Amino acid sequence: MKVTDYIIRFFEEKGIYDIFGYPGAVVCHLMDSAANSKVCAHVNYHEQGSAFAACGYAQVKKEPCVAYANVGPGATNLTTGIANAWFDSIPCIFITGQVDCSAMVNEYHIKQRGIQELHADVLFSSITKLAVSIKDKNDVVYYLERAYHEAVSGRPGPVLLEIPADVQRAEIDEKNQKHFTAEDAYTDQPIDISLVIELLRKAERPCFLLGNGIKQSNTERDFLELLNHVTIPCVSSLPAMDILPYDHPLNMGYIGMNAHRYSNFVLGKSDLIIAIGSRLDLKQVGTCREQFVRNAKLIRVDIDKNELEYKVKEDEIDLNIHLDQFFKSMILELESQSIKKTCWVDTCQKIKEMLYNSDLNDIHLLLRKIGNQFAEQSSITLDVGQHLVYGVQSLELKAEQKLLLSLGLASMGYSIPAAIGAYYGSKKPVYVICGDGGFQMNVQELQFIRRENLPIKILVLNNNSLGMIREFQERNFNAKYTHSVPSEGYVVPDIKKIANSYGIEYRCIKGIDDLEDINFKNGIPEVIEIVVNKEMYLYPRMNKLKDIQDMDPEMERDTYEKIMKM
Repeated sequence: MKVTDYIIRFFEEKGIYDIFGYPGAVVCHLMDSAANSKVCAHVNYHEQGSAFAACGYAQVKKEPCVAYANVGPGATNLTTGIANAWFDSIPCIFITGQVDCSAMVNEYHIKQRGIQELHADVLFSSITKLAVSIKDKNDVVYYLERAYHEAVSGRPGPVLLEIPADVQRAEIDEKNQKHFTAEDAYTDQPIDISLVIELLRKAERPCFLLGNGIKQSNTERDFLELLNHVTIPCVSSLPAMDILPYDHPLNMGYIGMNAHRYSNFVLGKSDLIIAIGSRLDLKQVGTCREQFVRNAKLIRVDIDKNELEYKVKEDEIDLNIHLDQFFKSMILELESQSIKKTCWVDTCQKIKEMLYNSDLNDIHLLLRKIGNQFAEQSSITLDVGQHLVYGVQSLELKAEQKLLLSLGLASMGYSIPAAIGAYYGSKKPVYVICGDGGFQMNVQELQFIRRENLPIKILVLNNNSLGMIREFQERNFNAKYTHSVPSEGYVVPDIKKIANSYGIEYRCIKGIDDLEDINFKNGIPEVIEIVVNKEMYLYPRMNKLKDIQDMDPEMERDTYEKIMKM
């Protein structure tokens, strides 16, 4: 059997029927093998688009996805997507071609022999769980099995296989191949959950802090079952804000730098915080980690012991276990006697009601009204910029709506190709919210959306500037807007003409009245420009000199003190 035929069959056996890539001479055998199989090799218009599409697919389906590229520039164009998968722990398998083994540098101390020769395994070793160049055809099976295992085991993440062209087209005997055995695979260790239960029972104001690890480990249902036994408020990190629907009685929003103000109040008033699968990074706890909710006891549950070594509190309790084991152990322990903190939950609900709309302006309200018209079973991808903060502050996510973001890398240009992957991973409508800057980063993928007639709506929040940069320059450079506004070099093209050039319907929203003519559920790809005629600012904002709940702009002190005494 030809090596690439075996690779494609391997993907079929793993249930991977959609892969993304861009043609290249040294991946033609892989493409041809896919064409003769049940696997659909989707052609993007840039390798970065392929990588982001694979990320979006894996995020929504919670299974590995594959992206492939040619050697040289094809491989380097995958870099941003690979880094995105690394920082956000997304299980992806990246395959790059390579020149024939006989054409490589090998023992010569020169830059390259074969044209486009570039060694992706070395280049990507710091941002993958495994990066290897397979120079022997009889190693393909072993490394393919190992790569899949690495992508999904423990803390998920990207892997990379570089396969020279002569290895791809080689014939192998399936019966005489070396296989991978997961001898060092992560195994759950017995844990004593009694201390967590004891602290939870004694606490007067406990809360769960939900992290993205719950989604990555596919344990949302386990967590929801736990809530049948533990009635306490839940706040979340930004990527985990879709675990509970917005109107769930225990959902108190997302915390952090530009969070819901009421969420930070709930966290700030808590005396016990159980952080589940959350990195507790700077955007969540602030730059002074030791000041994070100073009066609360902290329990952290994470599969990555390296994250737990990055302490928030010296006396924190750390559980280095898989979330599946944590939830099952908690549920088993609480089956006979549940924990209910009803009075504390009621207090949190009152705080949420008081502050739910306190920081919203007309742009927020417009986005909320738009979001409420999205299909109830859908994915929403957001790009990076001011629109991301406005979007998450505004959206009222339903139970079957999924939020897909680029957070660790925070890459502009993520949302459109990720939406493509999200569609193939779910076969449900997808909504993109991006800014005028991020829209152009992977604008070429509009051709993919039009070509396949995908049910993707692209909302472009056009404030005619790189808003986040403009705001930063206003605060730090005396409003010297270098390269961020039209008068200083940043000019937004005609978005209608761009949409029409790709054959995609264009709509324009200048106010709430314009929503009457737009059907957000008709399954037709559209570019919808939202014209913003005023400068945008990211509020509320954590103040590094104050407690997490004391955000800028400062609240009226009587109201602040009233909430703190509730």
